[in-house]
Amino acid sequence: MRRGIMVCVLLAAVAVGAEELTVNSILTAYKMGAPADGIIAMVNNPANTVKISSAELATLRGAGVPE
Repeated sequence: MRRGIMVCVLLAAVAVGAEELTVNSILTAYKMGAPADGIIAMVNNPANTVKISSAELATLRGAGVPE
């Protein structure tokens, strides 16, 4: 239950305003149980800035984050 609340809060915070998404924020959302659709929505939101290098992309893949 606590994990679900944290995921909702994280996704709501992203929806409220523009944010620079980092590998850490994506990994945190994934580890907290955010659905892949929610993470994709955060990344695809034009209000958010995503700066991910190829090394960081490899880190996400290594952690099991779906493409």
